[in-house]
Amino acid sequence: MASFQDLAEEYAARLRGAFDEQAEINEIATEIGGLIYTSTKNGISKADKLRIVELIEEEFSISNQTGRVGILKEADNRKYLDLVKDLKDLLG
Repeated sequence: MASFQDLAEEYAARLRGAFDEQAEINEIATEIGGLIYTSTKNGISKADKLRIVELIEEEFSISNQTGRVGILKEADNRKYLDLVKDLKDLLG
């Protein structure tokens, strides 16, 4: 199974490239909701689902960027952070 960080990076990349971002958020929420632990075959816990969402949020966080590039991307990232909030609501 991919790590939570791997999943978050994949989901963030999908959001960045999505034509219909809201539809992509819905699809990601469904996928996260269906994740299982490989060792037990049980669905992952709510805490782990939220951890993945937090990691997605970190992918879009301005604090992860430095200098002028971070400032220029702030408006774009706000849109994605709003979408991540929608994802939290869907899983929440």
